[in-house]
Amino acid sequence: DQLKFLVGKWRCEGKQSTHPLTGPEHMFKGSAEITAILDGFWYQFTYEEETSSTHHGVKIHGVWGWDQASKRLVRASVNNFGDWDSASSPGLDGDTLVWTGEMVGSSGRIPFRHSLTKKSDQKWSQVLEIQDPQGTFISVSEVHCSR
Repeated sequence: DQLKFLVGKWRCEGKQSTHPLTGPEHMFKGSAEITAILDGFWYQFTYEEETSSTHHGVKIHGVWGWDQASKRLVRASVNNFGDWDSASSPGLDGDTLVWTGEMVGSSGRIPFRHSLTKKSDQKWSQVLEIQDPQGTFISVSEVHCSR
């Protein structure tokens, strides 16, 4: 039930931060769609960032749900680079949901933190951070989505 506010189709705009994995800072546009599946026990999400002269398009597909044993939200996703991730969250804290987990791909295993914040029934934002070798989380992108 904590994920219901995300259900629907969204238009998104974001800013990619300067980073060796993502290149120089630049803006991008994208979209998201979240739907309840399997009798409402899971949520399927599709997130895409448009390809432009400064941005390599990103496509992500995955599922979110509730792990009854650990009493945590869980997720798994894959992207068009051949990467995948898995993460968990204790759930909403106020209007913010924070996923922590690992991305796995050509750069190896990278710990990440992905925060989603409900701004209103019509808007939410997300911040993706990855952990550097010293253990510090560095912001990679910030995205704002609206209906």
